[in-house]
Amino acid sequence: MTGHADRTHPLNSWSPYARLIRDRNFAALLASSTFASMGAVFFQVAVVWLVFTVTRSAFAIGLLFVAQTAPNASFGLVVGTYLDKWNKRGTIIYTYVARSALIILLALSLLNVASQIAVILAFVAALSFASSFSHPARHAIIPEIVGSDELPFANALLESTGDVTQLLIYGTSIVTLVVLGALGTILLSGLTFLLAAVTMVPMTGITNAVEPRQLSLRSGMKEVATYLSRTPTTRNVIIAFLPIDFFFTVATAFPIVYASVVLHIVDQSFGLLLAALTLGQIIGYLAAGRVVKGKSIGRSLLFSPLLFAVAIGLLSINTSLAFALGLFVVAGLSISVYDITVMSFFQATTPKRLMGRVLSTYIATSLVAGSIAGAVAGSIADMIGLPTTYLVSGLGITAVAVLLLSQRRIREASF
Repeated sequence: MTGHADRTHPLNSWSPYARLIRDRNFAALLASSTFASMGAVFFQVAVVWLVFTVTRSAFAIGLLFVAQTAPNASFGLVVGTYLDKWNKRGTIIYTYVARSALIILLALSLLNVASQIAVILAFVAALSFASSFSHPARHAIIPEIVGSDELPFANALLESTGDVTQLLIYGTSIVTLVVLGALGTILLSGLTFLLAAVTMVPMTGITNAVEPRQLSLRSGMKEVATYLSRTPTTRNVIIAFLPIDFFFTVATAFPIVYASVVLHIVDQSFGLLLAALTLGQIIGYLAAGRVVKGKSIGRSLLFSPLLFAVAIGLLSINTSLAFALGLFVVAGLSISVYDITVMSFFQATTPKRLMGRVLSTYIATSLVAGSIAGAVAGSIADMIGLPTTYLVSGLGITAVAVLLLSQRRIREASF
């Protein structure tokens, strides 16, 4: 038994998107995810600006990224077992409430603390732990409310709607920081996470994947390890994603440094580059709903990283803001197509009983790569310069895509 609902619908024109929006459960998930995206972007803009203006260091931004990813990655496998035991709807609601409380407490703490960097890193790490529950739960719940033929459309609509919100916030980040200030922006982030929890309440009909007493932490981890050992395609896609995501992170973690050091524009204008990256992701998500098909995921897995490598390689020799914006759009497009391809494959082929654990393993793998990249890339960028770092990233992605994703087993993967 796979994890998706047993429903089929004609996939003509824009009908899949229209039907999904009219579905009560999916509409609740969509609204909740949109508010959560707003909260995440408000928080990201504020803390990146605070850290960089104090330190002026790519290494400090790298440490911030480690704090954002390391706890999430560290607890990923453990969290997966609990997601399969707990009700995913309740998990999402309670986690968003916890994130709201932590963010509001951070804003209040920064009013009276001189050493802001240490406080920010501590709270960011706590928020990362909280998101280790909400992020995989959000993806694991999708197959329970849509049919397998709708998975690429559902993932695309969910991600693109969130990215439209991100695009608007990134594009106006200068105004947000000037009008509200960094602390006001952080406080606004906390309030939007509270709205994310409230809008999730109308969802109904979500059941536990397994009875809590039937699954211990040890047996749960053993079961998913056995499953991955017996499904080589799933295992190999996860393994290939580790180096790919490492280079994705290296290439996209430092737009504020690129804006300041390479393009020589005002620091707050890094939001324009983030907006371009997000616009590309929106285009890619909308295209993925039509492009990603069960029998063509092998091609998507191979060519989307190669497209990203070309974009990031050109960024290494570029000094024009206009051209940089275009390349960030291309980079965002390739990332989103790859993301929808991998996520839809896992959702369509994984048994419901294992959905939380498999998706948590996949997300934890991604975050391990991101955490390592954040720790290493900041030091490398400070030592050899950001353009050279971008060039190395582009070459690394090309090598990994050719060596790993061109393997026959992955090239012929389908659902």
